[in-house]
Amino acid sequence: MRIAIYMVIFLLLHISTSHGAEDVGALERACNSGDATGCTRLGLIYYGGKGRPQDTARAEDYLKKGCEGKDARGCFMWAILYLEKEGAEKDTTRSKEVVDRARTTLEDTCGRGDREACFFAASISRREKRPEEAAPFYQKACTMGYARGCSTLGYLYLSGTGVDKDASRAQALFEKGCNMDDATGCFNLGLLYIKDGREDYAGAVSPFTKSCKLGLKRGCFNLGVIYSLGKGVKQDIGKARDFFERACTLKDKDGCFNAGLMYLEGKELDVSRAMGLLKSACTMGHKKGCDAYRMLEEEGLSE
Repeated sequence: MRIAIYMVIFLLLHISTSHGAEDVGALERACNSGDATGCTRLGLIYYGGKGRPQDTARAEDYLKKGCEGKDARGCFMWAILYLEKEGAEKDTTRSKEVVDRARTTLEDTCGRGDREACFFAASISRREKRPEEAAPFYQKACTMGYARGCSTLGYLYLSGTGVDKDASRAQALFEKGCNMDDATGCFNLGLLYIKDGREDYAGAVSPFTKSCKLGLKRGCFNLGVIYSLGKGVKQDIGKARDFFERACTLKDKDGCFNAGLMYLEGKELDVSRAMGLLKSACTMGHKKGCDAYRMLEEEGLSE
């Protein structure tokens, strides 16, 4: 079985749009009574189309109201609606107006001690490819105890994006983010132990384990690789399979594929379980998972 360890720096800013199960009527009443957070949550429902038909115009209306009420998330997502537009959809003048208004509101709210506003102000600058303007706001967010601010600033120092490259400072920032339970901070800290020829897999286990417990699928996947190969730890195929399955549960197609193969080998042979995992990998677009699942079907096996 060929297994590759993934060394990917996670930069994605996760904004949940899965609010469809919420009481939309209650949120509308809250928004109309001046609750900015309620307006933003409504905007995210219509933006994501979860539980309701997607409606960008209504999403913008509610996100704008959220931003006007000084809700940091509302400002950020209102700006994102315009930053993501391309081609004929993009009105450059209107886009600049909205983004500037959202950023100004965030910077003002940041100055009043809202750490999330600092983070989102930085993130808008980064989306506009102005990382040198983003770094001070990530620093403010981090100083105020916003974990993702620390972890994201750590990446800027690791890559030398908008700041002078400084691996030692990056590590300290990842550690700070990880200590505050930011999964990407833990994951990136783990990567530092195994990148650029260091290969300190034993040192990477603890931060990867924490990132996995916090729900980051690639942390689980990398632990599966480490235990399957016995890198820096005693080889433990059972643990490796469990970590791959955990990654699969978190929608990692490679985790599903690797766990499926492991159920076709050794003492833990379980063809039905293997086929279920390979089918999951295939459903997520893993070509080898599809090939392996079809091969088992052709042999007359079933889940």
